[in-house]
Amino acid sequence: MRILLLIAGMILMFYAGYLLGTQKTAYQGSTEVLAAAVHGKEGVLIKIRVDLKPGSGNVFVNARVKTGYDTQASAENAVRAASKFVDLSSTDVFITLEGASFAEGPSAGAAMAVAIVAAAMGKEVPRDVVITGEIDPSGKILPVGGLYEKAKACAEAGIKKMLVPRGQSKVTVWKKRVVKKEVLPGIFVEEVSFVPEEIDLNSLGVKVVEVGSLEEALREVGILG
Repeated sequence: MRILLLIAGMILMFYAGYLLGTQKTAYQGSTEVLAAAVHGKEGVLIKIRVDLKPGSGNVFVNARVKTGYDTQASAENAVRAASKFVDLSSTDVFITLEGASFAEGPSAGAAMAVAIVAAAMGKEVPRDVVITGEIDPSGKILPVGGLYEKAKACAEAGIKKMLVPRGQSKVTVWKKRVVKKEVLPGIFVEEVSFVPEEIDLNSLGVKVVEVGSLEEALREVGILG
């Protein structure tokens, strides 16, 4: 009888240990981050708020701006990338975008992922930092467009630092050139052409830092040591 009780106790202890070992952490917290987008021909800043609540790994996007499919897909990729650093299987992620009339494209993905990890770790993203870049599920930050317009918007807003995908701190813009020529005495025509010009985004008044992965971005904003 004592042997049976001993075996039963060992089984209960093993089962309890198994349950404790398989119990997932449910995160709860929130943080905000600034991202950059292009609306028309102008750069705009978008505020992204991330709220984490106990749940089952769902992702909800509450867009107070009009968004396209790419933005929805970016949220899913951001959660997958953030899951490399924090287990979100028992956490629901709520992402709110606001600040512009329209947001399209995947360029907010990196900012979303940084905010998710920061919220799970109970940390804040510096408010004078803007992040732009597409993110894939593995955490790699991919190139995006409109960097010139985005950097100008950051400089005008007084942003101190802008994180961009690796290799995109310098961009080529096409500048309009007009040459006035006299074809006949007193008759002039204007010849219009567009010439490429390479611009270092740092020259626009904001510090531009290249990052190639979510881990690099997290370190750059102080979320990871």
